[in-house]
Amino acid sequence: MQNPSESGDYWVRGFLQLSEQNQKLYYIGCSNCFSKINVEAGICYTCALCNKEVISCLRPIVIMSVTDYTGSMEVVSIQNIADQILQATPTKISELQNLVNIQYG
Repeated sequence: MQNPSESGDYWVRGFLQLSEQNQKLYYIGCSNCFSKINVEAGICYTCALCNKEVISCLRPIVIMSVTDYTGSMEVVSIQNIADQILQATPTKISELQNLVNIQYG
């Protein structure tokens, strides 16, 4: 890796740990550009970032610490990578997290 601050795809072999144990594993975002928004899921609106008429939807997100023999770093994974890590849809995760909050709140 020439410059680790460059954007791009990198292979890392290490241990993953959630940065916060009670983090939300989804956010509500634009169905086109993934930007985070402050409306309920399923609402039709014009996105301020991509300027398209879209429907807000739940998007997966995982904030984790990746550790290997060289050290550790914080990583934010969204969409496809987060889907692979979580192995559940954002809707299912939302339902499960809401159930846990109700039971153990």
